[in-house]
Amino acid sequence: MNTLKNQNGAALFITLIILLIVVMVGVSAMRGSLFHERMAYNSQAEDLTFQAAETAINSVLLQARKAHESGDASALFSRLVSGQSVPGCVSFKGGFKEADCVDTATTEDTLDSRGMLLAGSVSTFDLDLTAEGFDPGQIRDYQFETEGKGGYLTSMDLPFENTNIQKWRKLGVKDPHFSDHDGRTMGNLAQ
Repeated sequence: MNTLKNQNGAALFITLIILLIVVMVGVSAMRGSLFHERMAYNSQAEDLTFQAAETAINSVLLQARKAHESGDASALFSRLVSGQSVPGCVSFKGGFKEADCVDTATTEDTLDSRGMLLAGSVSTFDLDLTAEGFDPGQIRDYQFETEGKGGYLTSMDLPFENTNIQKWRKLGVKDPHFSDHDGRTMGNLAQ
């Protein structure tokens, strides 16, 4: 009978060891799962800021094309060529506007429906070159740069931000009206 008691104690001890190992494996798996979830969230948050910066840049290029098609290109390009920086902000509700994004919790300048992501841009004049194949005194190769910024509202306290730069160009006459000597607008010229 004494041997039976010793065996019951050993079985209980072995069962407790096995239970402890199972618990440790479970806790380790749970910690690994949480770590992978955080990595996936961080990757997604970083990707969203990259896409926001790209959206801001593409919105500027779209606005430049629209301004040209409507015949109002000279205002935008004249401001850029004169050295002004043109800010831009893309929002979920209002689309593109020529203004800096407002970084407050009550802003309507956020890009996403959750009201967390900002997509802003700043466009500047970069370079004025002689257009290849044209009279240097007439047609110029105007080059611009747009810096797109994507990030979260400061109040979100998320460390993710992306800045992307896109260079773009237009051909036009030396004056800021961007039409050639035959009256053709720059959109009819090679880009």
